[in-house]
Amino acid sequence: MRLFLAVDVPEDVRQRISYMQERLAEIPGVNIVKPDHVTLKFIGETAQKFSDIAEKLAHILDDFYPFAAEAVGMGTFPATHPKVVWVGCPALAPLQKAIMEGFGDSAEATPHITVARVKDGRGKEHLVKHVNQMKEYSYGRIDIDNIKIKSSVLTTTGPTYSDVATVQLNFTKSS
Repeated sequence: MRLFLAVDVPEDVRQRISYMQERLAEIPGVNIVKPDHVTLKFIGETAQKFSDIAEKLAHILDDFYPFAAEAVGMGTFPATHPKVVWVGCPALAPLQKAIMEGFGDSAEATPHITVARVKDGRGKEHLVKHVNQMKEYSYGRIDIDNIKIKSSVLTTTGPTYSDVATVQLNFTKSS
């Protein structure tokens, strides 16, 4: 099963992002993606038990208490020849780093919500201009109190996601 760890994006933030996506949809070669989660760690195809993944995640999350993260700005991966357009969640960086390290992954990652994929470079100039205009825009707050283990099934119409398990952050910890 293809798995990843994520935080769900609340409806009000998804709605604000969808307004921005309407402008992105006008750019040639850009395909809109439903902005429903922030991926913190892609696990990939695994036969590992959900309970083992959840137990490891719970141990990592023991060092974190619930907090709020702002969905803010816009960027692309890679910067020079965009393939993915995203909204950032920089306050999730320490949590994401702990999760990556806890699962033995030393790769650098940027917490983000994927909002579009770029098929080709036809609208690159327009896309770069739009991204630069939105670098400081805030889409709202995401309350982080749990992490979802999600499955991803690839279909001809795009991936389908479903929740496999939910692991709570440490509510007994105080800030």
